[in-house]
Amino acid sequence: MLRVLAASAAILVVAGCSSSGSGGASSSAAAGGSSAVASATASSSAQASGSAAASAAPGAMKLVSQSLAKDGAQVILDASASGTSVVASVLSQTTAEDYDAGLVFSTDAGTTWSWGGVVADAGKTFPEAIAATSNGAVMVGTNQVSTQTNVASQAFIALAAAPDYKPVALAIPKEFQGENVHLQDVAVFSDVILVVGWEQGTPDANGNAPRTSYMWRSSDGAKTWSRAAIEIPGSSDNSLEQIAFGVDGSWNLIGQAVFGDGTNQYDPVWLKSVDAGATFQLTNQDVFAAPLDQGATRIELAGDGSAAILGWDEVKDGNASRASALWVSGPNQKLKRIGTTEVPVSGGTPPGEFINGLLWDNTSLAAWGSATGTYPMDNVQFWGLTKDGLTQSTMLPGNGTPLAISRILVGKGEALAFGSTGKDLAGAEAAIWKGSSIQ
Repeated sequence: MLRVLAASAAILVVAGCSSSGSGGASSSAAAGGSSAVASATASSSAQASGSAAASAAPGAMKLVSQSLAKDGAQVILDASASGTSVVASVLSQTTAEDYDAGLVFSTDAGTTWSWGGVVADAGKTFPEAIAATSNGAVMVGTNQVSTQTNVASQAFIALAAAPDYKPVALAIPKEFQGENVHLQDVAVFSDVILVVGWEQGTPDANGNAPRTSYMWRSSDGAKTWSRAAIEIPGSSDNSLEQIAFGVDGSWNLIGQAVFGDGTNQYDPVWLKSVDAGATFQLTNQDVFAAPLDQGATRIELAGDGSAAILGWDEVKDGNASRASALWVSGPNQKLKRIGTTEVPVSGGTPPGEFINGLLWDNTSLAAWGSATGTYPMDNVQFWGLTKDGLTQSTMLPGNGTPLAISRILVGKGEALAFGSTGKDLAGAEAAIWKGSSIQ
């Protein structure tokens, strides 16, 4: 079974494993399968079984995306697989001032790649997440349309059908309409398409514009949709980032929320549902409590029910900086904080800029990310968890060539890593690496 790991700066190969990952890219607007993929799962698969994580071997990856060379900046944001078919969403520069949503695909477990196409539409489109389906793919994100008076962020949804995987944008369904709608993640659960995101409200007299989180569902291949607000007790300002499924059938949402204590401080949230998303309950809020802004961006659930959550801390340096944060639990899912990379990200860059991908089986943890967070980053970092905390080492030197990895898919024996290379966004090229993972 293929496993999905998310990132926004840099990651590489892990041990062959069979636990499903959670979907949705963690990416900024300018961010930058296995050899037997027969039992590959789509992003945020409902099935999982845990196995140990291990470190990568430097140089184990081979670039396999040379056929995707194209004019303009091209950055892969997310990827997903079903069977031997693998799909990836691409932030694709179509003019000097415009970015659109592109899709690339492979039908041979990531050995060779082709363009499915680019959705050319008004505004700048950021395809944050993609999920493979049994007969194609569904891609979601945000389309920013500028007018003389404001910039509207509208929902973006596109479908692509096998065998050519040409993406076709949907007219915005009424359930998604609004001027500040941000779709963050998409998953397929028993043929039901699930989308998670949030809508930002109108600023009040103090300039505060609260966010409301939603889940959208379609059980007929995106022909019709339903929408439900995700109620977070005590919060009227929240934004959810990801949905993941546990082996016990639970649905898990993570993100951040402001609670009604008058501080306007963001706290991480983990919401869990045991009734297929009909209701959600907060868990571990006592562990998340801290006297500073924090958030959660990624959750990894092991086969025994234990969890690892990646998030961010505010760094009080006057520059709106953030640093990575990490929580882990045993099968009882009682989290404990294990520390941060202690390397702040300057300038308010997206959460999770340092530790980006996780593997967790309640005995071993592997995490990938950038050592500095300043572009260009020409190496991939690995963090391991020991009784003394996190250890760090460089696992893939770029030898002067910047690397930015947004997603990794890991299966038994082999792995696929997705992202870009290039000295800056303007010169970025879509990049996919394939190589052996370490057993």
